[in-house]
Amino acid sequence: MYFCIVNFIVYNTPLFSCKTVLPPLEAFFYLMKKVVFYFDGFNFYNGLKDKSKIDRSWRNYYWLDFVKLCNQFLDPSYHTLAKVKYFTAPPKNREKQRKQQVLFNANRALNPDLFLYISGNYQDKSIECHKCHKIFTVPEEKRTDVGIAIEMMVDCINNVAYLLILVTADSDQIPTIKAIKKQFPDKQLKV
Repeated sequence: MYFCIVNFIVYNTPLFSCKTVLPPLEAFFYLMKKVVFYFDGFNFYNGLKDKSKIDRSWRNYYWLDFVKLCNQFLDPSYHTLAKVKYFTAPPKNREKQRKQQVLFNANRALNPDLFLYISGNYQDKSIECHKCHKIFTVPEEKRTDVGIAIEMMVDCINNVAYLLILVTADSDQIPTIKAIKKQFPDKQLKV
């Protein structure tokens, strides 16, 4: 309507005969598609570790600017990065925990409005060796998959983004993806 009023005042066109369109600047921002990346951090990190066993140069990617990485996959004339959400649990090992915090603090310092770390936790789980039947206690990551699912659904409800990109290596989020496709058919999903 704003554009019609401007045309009426400047060009003396009939007010109600023109179509309702957005002014050029507003149209530009309206057409920009917002994107959110969701990282399953445990999967992402272990994928890098597995790759670095084959090729040590992959260790250079342990220290990433996640916003910069995600922007590499977007067309800046069409997409705008709304948020990068990284889900993982702090390691139980204090030194590994410290390194992880340094990485996340650096990402928050570089991109305070775009990078978000969402913490899960580890819970001890007892498993039995199939060969010797000895019981071992191993840490199991908790709340990460549920956290990703909830964040994706809430972002759809709040219309935070048009395109949701999930970075994971497992199938735990298939129910989430199916639910989003059913409930929010206008959203695009990439895995």
